[in-house]
Amino acid sequence: MNKITKYLNQFIIGSVYDAPSILDTYSTDRSVLKIRPKVVAIPKTTKDVRKILRFSNQLAIKKYKLPVTVRGSGLDKTGAAIGTGIILSTEGMNHIQEIDPRQKLVRVQTGVTLEQLNSALALHGLVFPVTGNPKQTIGGLIANSRDTNVISHVAQAEIVLSSGDLIQTERLSPRRLSKKKGLTDFEGELYRRLDSLISDHIEALDPVRSLAGYPALADVKAKNNSFDLLPLFFGAQGSLGVVTEVILNCELLAEPRQYYIAATSNISSALDFIDHAAALEPADISIYDVSLFREALEFGKKLRPLSKLPKNGIVIVIELTDTLARKRRKKLRRLLSAPHSPSNYAVSDEENLDQFLELRSILSVYLNSLPRTTRAPLVDDTFIPDKSLKKYFAGIVELETKYETTLPIFGSVSRQNYSIRPELDLGSVAGRQFVLAFLREYGDVVETCHGSLAGGSAEGRTKAIYTNPRLTPELAGIYKELKSIFDPNNILNPGIKQEATLRSVVRALRTSYNPGVIAE
Repeated sequence: MNKITKYLNQFIIGSVYDAPSILDTYSTDRSVLKIRPKVVAIPKTTKDVRKILRFSNQLAIKKYKLPVTVRGSGLDKTGAAIGTGIILSTEGMNHIQEIDPRQKLVRVQTGVTLEQLNSALALHGLVFPVTGNPKQTIGGLIANSRDTNVISHVAQAEIVLSSGDLIQTERLSPRRLSKKKGLTDFEGELYRRLDSLISDHIEALDPVRSLAGYPALADVKAKNNSFDLLPLFFGAQGSLGVVTEVILNCELLAEPRQYYIAATSNISSALDFIDHAAALEPADISIYDVSLFREALEFGKKLRPLSKLPKNGIVIVIELTDTLARKRRKKLRRLLSAPHSPSNYAVSDEENLDQFLELRSILSVYLNSLPRTTRAPLVDDTFIPDKSLKKYFAGIVELETKYETTLPIFGSVSRQNYSIRPELDLGSVAGRQFVLAFLREYGDVVETCHGSLAGGSAEGRTKAIYTNPRLTPELAGIYKELKSIFDPNNILNPGIKQEATLRSVVRALRTSYNPGVIAE
């Protein structure tokens, strides 16, 4: 046991480890990178987090670097949940503190997973209506998300700053902001500098041209001059502070949910139908390339609600969660009578609902079907605006032709968030070179569609090597100043976002990828 591990274990309720086997486990996330930490800390309380950050910050002041990388379930796909210093895992901070059914609010530690949260809420007839991996933590969801649905359902947060100071977010009136700016501590300096930064660069921030970096800086100060720090932490990937507790807005649980599923070979007609379906405001509209199901069929999985699938095309899945069954039936009737409505469709009921829920396992079989290579999530969660979907499909077809491979698209139309999984061979030099070349060419396709690699989730390390050069010099300077305001000694997850370089990413590329079952 090294001195750092022994020292920290004396002062926190949680535990700190440095055993080689544990360090190896936490040296990877779901990305194609590997970085070995010095220690792994699993705090139990906000006080634990404060002590760890204060310790790291004090070392940095003395010119000894031991940075802190916050990590939830380790599902990050961009290399943002791994680091060289302390891995601060929130897995021990998994308590649901309070549920208020009448106000439809819940207060949780950020190590709670979506699955844990919704299991507890269901007992009160509530749900946290956010689509995501059930194993993803609430903290991870906030740290990586650009999803407006996530943002709108987080009411308030408790955040530990790099100094170890604790703040509670809330929207401040101009008068209360003035009081905050009058404080003589780290928090006061933060508010003063941040307000000045925003005031000095209003034109550059509105509108923000790129979704990389910290685009939510434009949302901190409202038109009425009220001020709220919370937006900054969505997509910040733990680089501005550690979110330890949140209050979430919930909704009434609709039981049972209802699904409409259809398959068509006509992409153009399908997208026209989707436009009509979106106007009905369903909970979600997802699409899947038919070839994805055809490959899964070779492993025994088939899309049971539909008897036949076209040779090529897409599968459309629409989820309805309206509490009133009458309202769901009305929406279904409008779907079935819509222009360009596919003739090959099925609708769920109480008896066949399990067949529709099997969709996730079919996707999982496809993602894990390669015996020697892998479909690692290199370019997942790409933002593509609705008006550019046809162009995006065409761009992917061009990449398929160039690389003589298949690149089935899957994603959410409602969230304008799409993924493809190219086949990767990380064990060869050519395979690792392909990673960098494909990332660049796919990024170019996305850019021509007016989309963003960092639109569905933050850029971390891997996507950052593409997005960084495309930030304007002014915006890059603003984000650098923002980072220095919150983290003057650069202890919070350095090496991600604007600090990511091609050289550092190449050095961290894995030579094999074996994370177990690859999740969506």
